[in-house]
Amino acid sequence: MKANTQFLYKQKPAGDTVEQNFGILNITTDAISAPQDQSLHIIATIDRSGSMQDLCADKRTKMLHAKQTLKNMVSYLSTLNSKYPGQKIYISIVAFDDRTETIVTFQEITNSTEEDLVTEVERIYARGSTNIGKAILLANEIGKNHEKEDMSTIHLLMTDG
Repeated sequence: MKANTQFLYKQKPAGDTVEQNFGILNITTDAISAPQDQSLHIIATIDRSGSMQDLCADKRTKMLHAKQTLKNMVSYLSTLNSKYPGQKIYISIVAFDDRTETIVTFQEITNSTEEDLVTEVERIYARGSTNIGKAILLANEIGKNHEKEDMSTIHLLMTDG
């Protein structure tokens, strides 16, 4: 496995004393064959607190970056459905600020569901303060409610801290 980090820019938000770095981490692994009978459940938890509306050096908001990442993931994973028909990929999406909201619950990612999933991601907007603890508890509950022996669960937390 090889990892490469590229820092795109440094930023010190107004009023902050801590410098923030924005970059890309590229990870390359050896090719492996996909498990044919193993399903996957991705629980994507996205921070929608007010600070996600802050602009990055590229003049785009943190929220825009997070939503674009999630939409790209959904798009890519929908293509895997036809490539590996025995492997089902599901997604649950949780948005959080001082409150949590389940946006999507255990939806299979397919070519036919991709557009609806992207539309749901687009409807997330920044507001409120941050309660990350509530979000983690809800993601854990969703994972337990959809736990299966032949399925792996991944929790992806997207936040600016």
